[in-house]
Amino acid sequence: MKKKLFVFSFIMTAFPLILAGMDAVDQGKAAFGTIYLLCGLVYAYVAFLSMKKDINDNKWISIFGSLILSIVAFDYYLQGKKYLPYAYFAAALLSLTPIFVKWFKKDNEAKL
Repeated sequence: MKKKLFVFSFIMTAFPLILAGMDAVDQGKAAFGTIYLLCGLVYAYVAFLSMKKDINDNKWISIFGSLILSIVAFDYYLQGKKYLPYAYFAAALLSLTPIFVKWFKKDNEAKL
């Protein structure tokens, strides 16, 4: 189940980052678009490496992705977009799901 949650977190982070990068490049904002695309591709590369090597502590990868998605949401908010900031902020929260699940399981095991 842990690996499925990490794959879910990966999809909720990498896909929106790459979409935001392509959208920014399409709007003529090459600097932001390149940064978003690079962050999305670096995140995807690190996530694939951690899944392949089965690293047990993936929380830093999830936190990095969530931070970048929050920055994208804030950028869309500053651009005056109406609903996109909420979608990206929700994706940022959903990408933290594996951390919350691991924390909740650890808390429940301590009570037993």
